[in-house]
Amino acid sequence: MEVGGKGTKRGRDTQSDDHNDEAEVQAVADTTVTATSTGGAGITTSTTGSGTGEGGESQHQLSTESPLKLADHAVLRTLLDGPRQKCSKCNCTRRFFCYDCYVPLGDKALVPAVPLPIPCDILFHPGEHKSKSTSVHARVLNPEQVTLYTYPELPDYEEGTYLLFPTDDAEPVESMDLSKLKRIVVIDSTWQKAKVLLRDERVKNLPCVKIASHKTLFWRYQSVGDECLATIEAIYYFFKEYVTKQQDGAYNGEVDNLLWYYDFMYHMIQDTYK
Repeated sequence: MEVGGKGTKRGRDTQSDDHNDEAEVQAVADTTVTATSTGGAGITTSTTGSGTGEGGESQHQLSTESPLKLADHAVLRTLLDGPRQKCSKCNCTRRFFCYDCYVPLGDKALVPAVPLPIPCDILFHPGEHKSKSTSVHARVLNPEQVTLYTYPELPDYEEGTYLLFPTDDAEPVESMDLSKLKRIVVIDSTWQKAKVLLRDERVKNLPCVKIASHKTLFWRYQSVGDECLATIEAIYYFFKEYVTKQQDGAYNGEVDNLLWYYDFMYHMIQDTYK
């Protein structure tokens, strides 16, 4: 979701190859309202080279406080260099995955699975384009635990469901009792459209949780500051903080592959425009 909304142009939906490539690659014109306050090192650019290193881990990647442990990007490079592929469900041609059916393209055995400690629901406003959403990455990488809903078709949530949103009374992940947290909900929308979802009875009464502050590497211009994260960044940081707390401060890259598509697209944009 994009915070603030100003300064970012949202393209119209189209089935043309050129527009779809832009939507999937340069893409993802969304930064999330779930980003938090100020400060924080966030994600920084790794300069360790490009391609694939020993052991199958990508060396040309984003990095946080420590380098990300990402699966090999070889299948994405093959898709980038070759012709567009047809989605096995809808037959639409796409580049890396189908953002309508949430199906990865290429050799599916090479697409990493990212198990999560709790389910994650992502809420869309019907006026947003999923072709430009980074949150779709999470659904493609974990179809069993990540669900996308489009307003007004939202579920009735049970106790233990929290909204990732930085209200004044939101509980920081690092200090909360994780046994209370059974499901996390993320809004993926511009600020203006997010207000519609936040007023909905099924959403507005949810207790809120927030992550620590981080700086975004989102590649499209935004006027609301570099601490407003792309949705997939916010989802990643939430689960990283969750796992770290769950494991008494230990983290070994368990959810790094949530950024697998995002990392590849980030560096593709950097290589194109540098």
